[in-house]
Amino acid sequence: MDTNFDLSSILKLAIQTPLFSALSLKESQELLSYFEFDSYKEDDIIFKQDGSPNSIYLILNGTIKLVRKKEKSEFKIKNFTSGECFGETALLGILPYVASAIVVEDCKVLKLSKISLHKLSKNNLLLFNKFLFNLSREICRKLHNTDIFLTDLIYENDILKNNH
Repeated sequence: MDTNFDLSSILKLAIQTPLFSALSLKESQELLSYFEFDSYKEDDIIFKQDGSPNSIYLILNGTIKLVRKKEKSEFKIKNFTSGECFGETALLGILPYVASAIVVEDCKVLKLSKISLHKLSKNNLLLFNKFLFNLSREICRKLHNTDIFLTDLIYENDILKNNH
């Protein structure tokens, strides 16, 4: 375990994130036991676009960007920083990753593998359900923001068309 992140500091950071909201301290500790600690260096690729999902990631520190390639173009979807999660939509939806996750700034993350998620469902169904509820809320927030972004983009595109 990294000297900058002992178990108590990881727990303090984790319980401040939406994935651990409405969980008791005991539940948070138990949930945390299913996560693995990992670190990445700048320019590391955590997963590749179209790859098979393996984990949900929670950033403790650092920055990660999601980048989608389409033909010869590359689009940055979003930067994720401390307290944010990514990879959950692909894992829960059993869908390929929509983008590649690339480290912008050295980072420390917690990963919950699909195997650990399955173990959680077998070992503590109530905690599993609470965690899924938190994940669902996080996915809904992201979908809401995507809807706003897309409608703003369509609106701007319509304005550009009408001005020409």
